Amino acid sequence: MIVPGDRERVEQSLKEFRNFVDTHSNVVEACTLFAQVLVDQEDFDGAEEYFNRSIRVDPENASLYVHRAMLMLQARGNVDEAIKLIEKAISIDKSCMFAYETLGTIEVQR
Repeated sequence: MIVPGDRERVEQSLKEFRNFVDTHSNVVEACTLFAQVLVDQEDFDGAEEYFNRSIRVDPENASLYVHRAMLMLQARGNVDEAIKLIEKAISIDKSCMFAYETLGTIEVQR
């Protein structure tokens, strides 16, 4: 169990998770989940690397582009890049509600 503030255990858990993901790099769900953990840890460069790995493994998975778009917004404040990624997601899967919801949220906040 990780107690809030126990940085050593957090670091150990991250190391173990990274090792698992790196040895199972063809498992999109593992790469994506690890990227989301890295976002929570504010390791945005690391998160981008793992989202990109996920996309390389499964380039037809629209939601991966939306996750990366959200990272572009949160970490870089890059609205234009985020919109391009969401448009890519929609071009892959016109029924990807996650993409439309995220795009709508961006437009409302502009």
